[in-house]
Amino acid sequence: MKALTALLAVACSGVPTEIPPDAVLEFHVIPTADTPSIECTGRIEMSTMTASFTCVDSGSTPESLETVSTTIEYIQRPDEAWLHLIALPQERWHYPTYKGIAMAISLRPDRQGEGWEGDALYYKRDELFGHADFRVTAHRV
Repeated sequence: MKALTALLAVACSGVPTEIPPDAVLEFHVIPTADTPSIECTGRIEMSTMTASFTCVDSGSTPESLETVSTTIEYIQRPDEAWLHLIALPQERWHYPTYKGIAMAISLRPDRQGEGWEGDALYYKRDELFGHADFRVTAHRV
């Protein structure tokens, strides 16, 4: 059944729902009408289960820049992949979330069949609550 689901995902959309274990992805987190003016760019390396990203908050005065290195907790759902980007141990105390999550991303194959798209929840350093409803896109490099 799992093989049939993967085959249908590839045949119908161009990329599988499951992110390949050797994939290197570049991702972009884009603000929406419901989010603060924060944009992030990053890189996910599935073979090492690590990621790093930089976010710019142009809505804060002064503008803030934050770079985070993380490990990845990967959860495959039937219709999407969840990636929890967990701050490294020496930085984890800055993220008072469950397990020190700095960003949570859900990805589904995009309509063009060239990559993935979805939603992101971003936690700024030293803030108790995260910012939800960002749009995220990712493609393989």
